Amino acid sequence: MSDLKRYELNRSEYGIYMNERAFRGTAINTVGFLLRLPSVSVEELCAVIDRVIEEIPPFGLMLSEQGGEPCLVRKDEAREKCRKMGTMSAEDAAAEWDDLSVRPMGGKMYEFRAGALTEGGSYLIARFHHIILDGYDNHRIIQRILDLRSGRKAEGSTEGTATAA
Repeated sequence: MSDLKRYELNRSEYGIYMNERAFRGTAINTVGFLLRLPSVSVEELCAVIDRVIEEIPPFGLMLSEQGGEPCLVRKDEAREKCRKMGTMSAEDAAAEWDDLSVRPMGGKMYEFRAGALTEGGSYLIARFHHIILDGYDNHRIIQRILDLRSGRKAEGSTEGTATAA
């Protein structure tokens, strides 16, 4: 267990953990969004999402229990890449989002799905466990994706200009 690092939970995180423990894998602890990007290919989008997953620390966290106490552990090899979906219309992507938004996540902390739109461009479906957003909220994740896509230096980045892979 040398690759695991324990994080103490604040009250809010503890409540989320206990709720997840009682209702494991349900969608009640998740937030998410459907984003339509008319001028971005699926390959570009997935490359940017995968880079965001690698760079943002909360995506390496997992809910766990050590010594009977709830905790968050870092396990970087558990990071899941963006899942490529098939081509569909914007209306079908919205229906897919509606279905996914209430589907259990099976204990995962996040999921990203991207696909091509028949109208051109791509769509992104993202879902997060609330605990991911405690320290890194939704709009900052979206802004990081857009910064990487446009080649702008990301807010708080210690590197030079960020570029899409």
